[in-house]
Amino acid sequence: MNLRLPLLILALLAALPLAAADDDNQIQLGDSKFRLTPPPDSTWEKSEKPGAQNFIAYISKNHDAVMAIQLLPPDMEINQAVTDALIKQLKSSRTKSKSKMLLEPTVEPDDRFALKIHERYEVKDGKVADQIHVYRYLGQRIALATVNVVNDDADKVKTYHAAAEDALASTTWPGMKRQAQPQKPATRPTSRPIGKPLSRPTR
Repeated sequence: MNLRLPLLILALLAALPLAAADDDNQIQLGDSKFRLTPPPDSTWEKSEKPGAQNFIAYISKNHDAVMAIQLLPPDMEINQAVTDALIKQLKSSRTKSKSKMLLEPTVEPDDRFALKIHERYEVKDGKVADQIHVYRYLGQRIALATVNVVNDDADKVKTYHAAAEDALASTTWPGMKRQAQPQKPATRPTSRPIGKPLSRPTR
């Protein structure tokens, strides 16, 4: 199985033009049936790249965090083999970039999601990037939220992470059951290549 990391950002988010928020305060995610509540506009600004599909991106107003939420291909699934491959690829990516790992990619339990991976590593000038990758089933599809934070304040890091988790958890679609959606890993493996990692913020 040859997985690559999910395609989230096609260019640096800081270079993307800011987009106006929808009047109904809901953001379309890929297919028009998927909609979510965006992160607080007091902290985040929406960015777009013309022609890009199936993801939305935000940059924090302090330019110390970037967030992307992406609708993954229809045949993407989460299972143990995929989880192992994703973690292996993250470790390999940090090794190739010669980043010092402070927290190796680690699965963290969260009943809201099918998978959550957390990592911390040093970036330029000794600063630390704190990044999470969160996967959620949306009916038969999967969406991925990734947020990368470069900030020494642990409380701010948690707030940024929570904003991405809350946005992903808010996603709705026609016909969804209003009770809690079970996030059970699938049992059938997949080998579909799914892209590149999220760019980190610049300060």
